[in-house]
Amino acid sequence: MVLEMSYRTVDNVIDSWETLRRMPGYEEKAGMSIFRKGIDKPDDALMETRLVREHAKRYVRMVDRAVDMLGPDVELLTEILLDLGVSHSRFGVEASFYPPMGQALISTLEEMLGEDFTTEKKDSWLECYAALSYDMMRAKNLKRE
Repeated sequence: MVLEMSYRTVDNVIDSWETLRRMPGYEEKAGMSIFRKGIDKPDDALMETRLVREHAKRYVRMVDRAVDMLGPDVELLTEILLDLGVSHSRFGVEASFYPPMGQALISTLEEMLGEDFTTEKKDSWLECYAALSYDMMRAKNLKRE
């Protein structure tokens, strides 16, 4: 599904992510915001642990890599997402977990980018996240080693 995104969608996603990347400490700030918003009833003490902070930063780094691969490496990105989807399903991540994390990502981008996060960019991110998460979710039904 990632293969089907338009140039304009990809450009909007890359442009807005580059704006976020220029913010000091963006990995931890964005990651923790996404996790707080995306996890149902997060435990405050747990959210402050090093383990959760590191996982939140890894989530943002994965989005980083995905955004970097949207242009020339989109076919490789699909393969990586399929493999990532398999590993997530092994850890018990269900398809129902993806939409709240996508909403949390979009909400975090809105919050951190402010007026730079236009309606067009939001729509592009909604399309992009749907495509990325679709590739991860469909991995559960594929036999991959």
